[in-house]
Amino acid sequence: MRLLAYMLRSGDVVDDGRVRREVKAVRERGRDIVVVFKGGDPLRVGRDHEVTVQRGWREPRRGTR
Repeated sequence: MRLLAYMLRSGDVVDDGRVRREVKAVRERGRDIVVVFKGGDPLRVGRDHEVTVQRGWREPRRGTR
């Protein structure tokens, strides 16, 4: 699916056409978003930049007590 960068969340998998990487964290930096991945360099994009995302890559989290 295609999402705007500010809609990303931890656990999403971003496909940039070459590599698929799992999102570790999403941080706001002014008018941009910095996407931190579990492997590789972070990616800085505009808030309204469209990215291709797969949700549900990992097993769903179990409820906390």
